[in-house]
Amino acid sequence: MTRDETTEEKPPAKVLGVRLLVIVLVAQFIIAGVLIYFAVNGWPWLPGPAVVGYSYNGAQ
Repeated sequence: MTRDETTEEKPPAKVLGVRLLVIVLVAQFIIAGVLIYFAVNGWPWLPGPAVVGYSYNGAQ
């Protein structure tokens, strides 16, 4: 057997860097989506949905 048949070639570092970049970007989009969803629909631990310009002391 030759060396190529017995060992697996590692992907080049450039491919690993691109793969890591894609994973990080996807994770950031998921986190941003969750934050935007809760900002629009209200946080589970706060009563009621988010209202722009609303303050708890009544001042606008």
